[in-house]
Amino acid sequence: MKRVSVIIMILFAQYLAGQNYQNICTPGVTFFKSGIDGKLHAFRPDSLVAQSGQDTLFISYMAIRYSGGPCLDTTNGSVFGKKVLHRFVQGQFMFFNHSGDTIIIQTQAGLNHSWTMMHLQSGNYLEAKVTGIATESFVGVSDQVKTISCQAKNSTGGNISHPFNYCVIKLSQHYGLVGFFDVFSSPETLEPVTLSGKQSPAIGVQYASATSLFDFEIGDEFHYSGFIKNYILTGGLTEWTEIKTIIGKTLYIDSAVYISERCRRETRTENPFYISIHDTVIDKYIFTDPFYSSLPDEFLHNQSVWYGIPSCEALDGFNGRNVKVLWPWAIAGGPNCWTFGGDGDLYTENYTDGLGKTYFHHKMTVQMYTEEQNELVYFHKGNEIWGTPVATDCNTLVGLEHQATSSLTHLGIAPNPAKSYLTIDLAIESVLIRELKIYDILGKQMAVIAISPLENQINLNVFSWPRGVYVIKIDDIKNGTMTKLFVLN
Repeated sequence: MKRVSVIIMILFAQYLAGQNYQNICTPGVTFFKSGIDGKLHAFRPDSLVAQSGQDTLFISYMAIRYSGGPCLDTTNGSVFGKKVLHRFVQGQFMFFNHSGDTIIIQTQAGLNHSWTMMHLQSGNYLEAKVTGIATESFVGVSDQVKTISCQAKNSTGGNISHPFNYCVIKLSQHYGLVGFFDVFSSPETLEPVTLSGKQSPAIGVQYASATSLFDFEIGDEFHYSGFIKNYILTGGLTEWTEIKTIIGKTLYIDSAVYISERCRRETRTENPFYISIHDTVIDKYIFTDPFYSSLPDEFLHNQSVWYGIPSCEALDGFNGRNVKVLWPWAIAGGPNCWTFGGDGDLYTENYTDGLGKTYFHHKMTVQMYTEEQNELVYFHKGNEIWGTPVATDCNTLVGLEHQATSSLTHLGIAPNPAKSYLTIDLAIESVLIRELKIYDILGKQMAVIAISPLENQINLNVFSWPRGVYVIKIDDIKNGTMTKLFVLN
């Protein structure tokens, strides 16, 4: 029995040794940050094809890239290219650029060992050589790392000038490629990339999904600033600042619903010149939207002509959170041809982990020249604070003016939570007739009740209503608004 155990241990040790420096195409997503523009690239093997022996072909997710021609490239994959061939026995990883040329990484090469990494025109080639092996730190971890230097050579082995002479590849023993380059654009262009995160094993940047983009907690506070302008109309400018504070949260399998207290101050070039709003809003986020779960530059082809191209960026703002950019629109330019649209119509949306939509900009010059923008300028989540607030609180932003416009002075609800019956107490100016509306958490209108003069109490039977959170809203003829929440349990 001991002999069998020893044999198993030897075989297992040999297997681990064979896997050293070969964790390049691991399951899940691997993120790389571009050294040119700071954007994120990624590789995710969407499918595997077994080859002879234990060789494996990894097929990348479809990415959309600039091609230099009239049509965007949608066939050559992401940062590692369309596919990667792992030759198990030799320890080789073979990458393929936009022209189908082969790039070879010898993962088992020792110190000072060199090989032909890529063939160039006229018999020239790129040579790769292991020039160092040492422990290095990256993305919060440390590991043994091979440093591989590149040198372009002619057919006789002499050094020649080439952009890839400045290429340095870093290969980690357990985490794969730490420093590499964008395979798609090589060898014409050297775009260095560095490891930013892996799902397996989990380090650094992680997958930005819908559930992480819209992950709010009660008490989270967000401040926005924006404007809308019509360049045709002389007075067509409205600017605003807004505060939204999360006061309710309900999670479903495929969506999340949040209730927010909102206060908003608008300044206009037309009468009324100032508008103040203090109310409650309901926002619903559908997790199944393919954009929310998309990867950098992922080709989101669907039956619609218009769709977005995502581009993940590791921005310095928002305390280094991962930002996903929907920009620009693309349109079919013919059979199997996609091109960037937007002539006269520029559109951008940014989504950030844990912050939702953090930027929106739309500039339309076709038919009517208009521009609209809204952006997050401050947030307070738990102990994390970023940016500059638009006001210290809602009362500072809209409080006094808003209260002056409203004739509703009190709105009481009892009992709260309720089970069968609900009593709503009103303190209002008797000369004003109001209308009371009740909505469920999804925004469905449950009741509309006319309020007669001098009426100050409403009794409501809610026994048959579904259990959950509801919003009572009253708008009077002076544009005053008051909202309250109640719960059925």
